[in-house]
Formats: sequence, structure tokens, C-alpha cells
Amino acid sequence: MSPAAPFAAPPFLAATLGDRRLRLGAYPNALVPSPDGALLAGDVGGWIALLDAGSREVVRWIPTPAPAAERLAFTADGARLVAGGWRDHALVLDLATGAVAARVPLERPQVIALAASPADPHLVFTGGFEKHARLWDLRGPTLAWDVPCWEGAHALPGSDYIHLAEFSPDGRTLLTVSYNGADLWDLAARRHLHRLAGAEFCVAGAAFSADGRWVFLSSNTNRLARHDAATGGRAGEGKLSARDFSLHALDATADGAHLLGRGDDGNVHVVRTRELTAAATFETPNRGGVAASSRDGRSATVAGSDGRITVVSLPDCAVLTCAPDGLCGTVQGLAWTADDRALVAHTDRFDTFMVPLDGPVERAHHGSNPGCASIDGATALVFEEAGGAVFSTRPWERRGGPFEQKYAAVALPGGRVALVGEREVVFEPGATVVAVPSLARPGRAWASPDGSRVFVQHGGHKLVVLDAAKGKVVLERAIPRGECAAALDRRRIAVGVTGTRVVLLDVEGTDKGRTLKLLADPEAGAVTSVAASPDGSLVAAGLSTGELVLLDAATGAVGASFRAAVGPVWCAAFSHDGARVATGGAEPVVRVWDVAGALRSGAVGAKAKGATKGKAKKKA
Repeated sequence: MSPAAPFAAPPFLAATLGDRRLRLGAYPNALVPSPDGALLAGDVGGWIALLDAGSREVVRWIPTPAPAAERLAFTADGARLVAGGWRDHALVLDLATGAVAARVPLERPQVIALAASPADPHLVFTGGFEKHARLWDLRGPTLAWDVPCWEGAHALPGSDYIHLAEFSPDGRTLLTVSYNGADLWDLAARRHLHRLAGAEFCVAGAAFSADGRWVFLSSNTNRLARHDAATGGRAGEGKLSARDFSLHALDATADGAHLLGRGDDGNVHVVRTRELTAAATFETPNRGGVAASSRDGRSATVAGSDGRITVVSLPDCAVLTCAPDGLCGTVQGLAWTADDRALVAHTDRFDTFMVPLDGPVERAHHGSNPGCASIDGATALVFEEAGGAVFSTRPWERRGGPFEQKYAAVALPGGRVALVGEREVVFEPGATVVAVPSLARPGRAWASPDGSRVFVQHGGHKLVVLDAAKGKVVLERAIPRGECAAALDRRRIAVGVTGTRVVLLDVEGTDKGRTLKLLADPEAGAVTSVAASPDGSLVAAGLSTGELVLLDAATGAVGASFRAAVGPVWCAAFSHDGARVATGGAEPVVRVWDVAGALRSGAVGAKAKGATKGKAKKKA
């Protein structure tokens, strides 16, 4: 296995679709450069990808315990990466081995601000809620200084929090930022130096100049200020436009001439540091992007919220290079086209992609609303500002809409859709309204393979089954509470329930179904996706561990269990002939697996096989 491969692929991996370039969206710390500028680090759903800064190809994958890291920082020597997020500790990762070198304990389970000293490879700051502002020595690690951000004349209100921190280029001072103020701290003397701005400024972004002489602040009303780092005095003010918007994620160019900032108006802004006025803007889709300047200050890399990466010249923002329009975002839905020669993929960026087996990935559609998109291979239902629209997939063309957005949606054969709302299900086109008085708090919905029935889960553990042709309710019943489900045929469903369990259930029966435990340790993971083969003989269950488990629907036996994704397997789909199963997750790829090869290989983990046998013996 090469460092660029996240795991050793078994021989029945039929195809990996996508160009494997990491694409991340507009998050404040989505991509961070190494001290020498050679690498970029980004989080991908429980894994950290290290990319070559020039080619943006992944050179190493590093696993991190769930949940995913939201903040990243390289140490000064470039040998380690500190990762923090929704957990009660921050991780220190050895980049040479990928192993966890240390854990930094935290009182609260979230790191909002993370910064590493550019001068001392052992010094890291973590900040967040309720007096969480601490300087750590990674040797140990030990607490080096409990920074008193909530004490003294500079104290922040108890409800405020540290959302940004940065070390000066020489590592001697620390800048902490909250919406109620920005403060400079002397690290050697362990004392407060200057309050740079208060609540009236509402600081959204901050950055030191490359020489450390100035501190630049931006507000949530696009105001800008330049402060003398030595005295704390304000040396200049400006505003980008008359219209208010927040400016975040400031980055100062190496030549000191410009600032880059992410605006929530949908642009990356270039600002002249002397006049604090706008020099240029670069429009990014879907309201925002992040930008990092090059080491010579002549160009910047912009990561848009659609995941595409563009290199622009500075200060005019002329496009120099742009990443190809490949697959990006977390793949949350998959379906095979009718000819089994391509897949349709929905991502968390509201995008729909065509992913052919023998050609480049193409972005077919970009919606403006996450809604409840659905695909059946022949059609795709996506949501825009005007409402839901139905498209045929090959060729990609609009077939109908707009339809009113509801809580859940199902794409049906022939371009029909079922829209699930409170106490009703609407079938379009035709606006056939089926009243369901008991339907409250609608959850997910799915269809039988032939499209004749629609299943709606609501209230967490209740099921409504509707006849799609006649437009009427067939039955209602209780089912196990779960996060994902699929229909094997008109009667049988598979539900992924809490922990690593799947329940196979005949909805027209009276029992509670057959529960299958996929791993011996239910705390080891969770079922994140379920799919059924076209003939209903196999169930594919994706797990949060990245495993895909193939189950015999008749016996409940595990036919195969193997690593299929980096992070959770968020979706799976069988081809129409049942010969292949495709999986998607946080990576910018779709993997296609040969089902017969997987079943023949005996690729069954010992824990999964033992758990299934034990369960069967107990039931017998």
C-alpha cells in the first residue's frame, strides 16, 4: 500500500472513479499549509489528507478517531500536525508515521481556535468556550499558561468565546480573537499587552503582517483596522463597501502589500494594506471561499465552497489555473444509470455528478438548497430556490418542476416523484395528494425496487407504506428506530439501527424482524448506509468504520466484510444486474466492487463472522 492509498484495496475492487484530488469547501481551517509551504493538510471525515501543494495530489492519509478534526495546525518543525474538533482532547499526529504522538486534554469537547507557534515546535494554543484559552507545551503535554482572557480589565463576557488565534511571526506574542475583542499577549512575560478592539468592532478576522509589525482586524460589517503590534494603537481604518458583510479568514501576503479575506457575500476579497481599501474580488459559488497566498505574494490559492481549487494572480485575481470539474464533496447518494455504465452521485455541496465508468466525472447540476434530493438512476430530483425539479440523467435534461419542497422526497420511475410533508404525501406530476393523518415529524423515505411502493419513516419508529400507482395508504406499523433503510422488494425492508445492527423485516408480517449484529463490539461503529440488490438476495450495510458488509437476506449470514471507504460509507448502490456494488463517502471518489469476487474471496473479518454466527446460534 502506497502512502497515497488510504487502505490496501482487495482484488475485487473493480474501479475507482474520480481524480483523487482533494477538494474542500469554505471552512475557516479547511486547508492549512506546512511551514515550508510544500504540503497542505485537510480533514476528510475522520481522516486527514496531506497534499502536495503544487499538484494537490494526496501523498498520505492519516486516520483520526471520530469525530472529524475541524481545526488543524502544523508545528514549527513541520514534523507534527495538531488536530482539534468535537472531542475532549486535541491530537498531536506524527506525520512520518501517521501515529498519534500525544493527546492534549481539554475541559470542553470543542477546539474552536487552534494555533501553533512558528518559532517553538512544542508550543500550541487551543481556545473555545468558557475560559478555554490555553497555551500547551507538547512535551508531556503540559499546560504552559492558562491565558486569562476572562479576567482583569480586558476580560471578555462569560458568554463570549475565542474563535481565532494567531502567533506573531517571531513567536513572541499571541493574538486571541473573540467577537467582543482582540487581545495581544506577551508569551515570555505571561502577561496581557494590548486590547486592540472591543465589542463595538465585532472582530470576525485577524492576521499579523508577514514582518510582525502590524495586526489587521476585520469586522462583521466589512470594517478594517490596522494596529501597531508594538503599541496596540490603531494606525488606520477602512471599509470595503457601503453594504455590510462579514470578512473572515484573513491572510497577509508575504510582500506586505495585500490582505486576503473570505466574505460571506460570496467573494474572496483582496485588500490594500496601506489604504485598507478593496483591490479586487474573486467570486466563489455558494457564498464563500477561503484563500491562501503564495510564499512570494504574487498568487493565491482559492478553495471555493463548491470544493474547486483555483489559483489566481495578485492583486487582480486573474485566473491562472483551475482544478478540473471533478467529483468533490462527501458523496451522500448513489444510483446506477439504466445501462449500468455510469453512476449518478449527490454530494453534501448540493451538487449532482455524472460518474461514468469509462470517462471523466462531470458536474451535471448545482442546486442552491440541500432539501431532500433523491435519485433512482434514470431521474434525479434536486432542489433549487424555486423548488424541486426533476431531471433525466442520460442525457441530463430538465423534465419537470418546480415542485414544492417537503420534508422528504423519492424519485420514482418515469420521472415521477413523491414529496412527503406533514400529514400528506404528494405524487407529482399531477399533484395527487394522499392524506395521512398520522404522518407527523416525517423522516426519510424510499421506494421499492420496482417503484410501486413508497415507504415513509416518521416519528423515528413508525412506517407508512403507500401504493404509488393508486395513490393510497397500504399499511401503517411500528418498525425499529434507525438512521438508514432500503427495500428488498414490495414487502421486505432492511433497517440500519443503533450500533452495528441491521434488522430485516417483512412489513406485512406481525413480528419485529430479524436483528443481525455486524460487529461483536456495538461501540466499534454504526450502520451509516443500507442498500439491497435488485433481486433482494443481498443487503449491503456500510459502517462508520469504513467497512462494507454483504449479508445474505435469506439466512442473515455475512458473505463478505471489507474496507470500502475512508471514514464512514455514506451510501451504497447495486448495479441493475447485481454484479457490482458502488460505495461513496468523504473522499472525492466512488469505488465499484465486484460482488461475486467479494463473496468468493472470503473477505470476512473475524469479528464480523464470529458475531454473525453467535447471533444465529443464539436465535436457533
